[in-house]
Amino acid sequence: MRTMTPAVALLPEFRRDPSLWGDCGALNTGDAHGNRDPSEFVASWSARIQEQGTAPHTPQSLRSLLGSDETGLRSAAMS
Repeated sequence: MRTMTPAVALLPEFRRDPSLWGDCGALNTGDAHGNRDPSEFVASWSARIQEQGTAPHTPQSLRSLLGSDETGLRSAAMS
């Protein structure tokens, strides 16, 4: 069975709503060496987006896609 990477799985969301690309800018504002745990990474990304004054739609979509549990996020990080 072939697994889909989170980026490929989220592509339809970005095609439906190109404004989601704005969330990606917040990826570059965090500590590149911190948040090694995928669940913490998504939470930190969400917080950085909120600091910029917008709602974190892409991290929420990622959580929904992978499941809100840490197992889903860890599995995605390892694929």
